[in-house]
Amino acid sequence: MTEEPQGLLLVFGECGPKVTEEEFSDWYDNELAPARLTVPGFISALRYKAVRTAVPNWLAMYDTTDPSTVQTEAYKALRTNASDNEASVVSRSEMLDLRVYKRLSTWGGTDVTQLPGKYVLTVCIGLHEGEGSEIDAEFNKWYEEEHMELISRVPGWKRGRRYKLVDWTELGGGASKEAKEREPARYLAVHEWDRDGFMDTAEFAFASSTPWTTKIRKSMAIREVGSFKLYKDFKK
Repeated sequence: MTEEPQGLLLVFGECGPKVTEEEFSDWYDNELAPARLTVPGFISALRYKAVRTAVPNWLAMYDTTDPSTVQTEAYKALRTNASDNEASVVSRSEMLDLRVYKRLSTWGGTDVTQLPGKYVLTVCIGLHEGEGSEIDAEFNKWYEEEHMELISRVPGWKRGRRYKLVDWTELGGGASKEAKEREPARYLAVHEWDRDGFMDTAEFAFASSTPWTTKIRKSMAIREVGSFKLYKDFKK
């Protein structure tokens, strides 16, 4: 049995006014993502596009054996030896928000033939109080004992994974000073579906409105939700 990936490299991307979508995708599809799959510890590479007009418009996710994979010399060499084209695109992009996570838990996903999901929902959550607080403990208890179970009942749901932030950096040369200094939310959940429209279902509405959910939401300082459709699954 294949061991569960313990790390995730997630990248929110936005071209901005100085990079065309064609140029951005050509670089990502033919240079960036394939190169990362040559690094030991990188397991998969996926690109998604926002379902509705939104910023960020692009999402990339890389499963890794461990969060420390991005600290290896093999990975660092990709930046050191980046092509002139990559340097140009990165310097002009409005957003290249790289986030490194450690896996907390996985629900579902037993039928690998149905993965990756055609649609994903990303939920980034930051709390008013720090790690180890009572609020932090109750948040994790709520997600594991109620919320994940209810979300898994939404039609078309295939897998849900939870992560905690380890490191982050904003590489986009066109990003604002504020964006470069703003630390992302501590927790991430990624849910996968085989169809769109999951947020419009009665099951999703119920999972989002229980008394415990209402209580927990009052403790959230950040809640950022993104809906994306699978654009490309890169094969090793």
